[in-house]
Amino acid sequence: RGPLHAFLKGLGRDMSDTGGTTPVAHLLASEALPEGAILTHMNQLRAEDWRLLRGRRFSIVHCPRCHEYFGRAPFPLERFLVEGFNVCLGTDSLASNRSLDLFAEMRSARAHHPGLAP
Repeated sequence: RGPLHAFLKGLGRDMSDTGGTTPVAHLLASEALPEGAILTHMNQLRAEDWRLLRGRRFSIVHCPRCHEYFGRAPFPLERFLVEGFNVCLGTDSLASNRSLDLFAEMRSARAHHPGLAP
């Protein structure tokens, strides 16, 4: 459900293959995420997703200014770190960002996570 679902349905896409599980659960069940995969955003995880991800080796790419642009809930950076994931910074794209300036991403990450060591 949501705006993208409504948009695609409005275009005539058969949406019967959606909604049965979370994207993380679907990708893991279909073995589409090999160990070491790079997962981008990871903004809206459910408890089930955290349970499925626990103990796996993935890198998580956080794009702080894209996160701001879409008004997402606070990014669970600290939880990813505690769970042992390698967290990286990205710039996403100019479609959801004013620039591709990685230093601006660093400043934004630091502003939202003041306990984060440089």
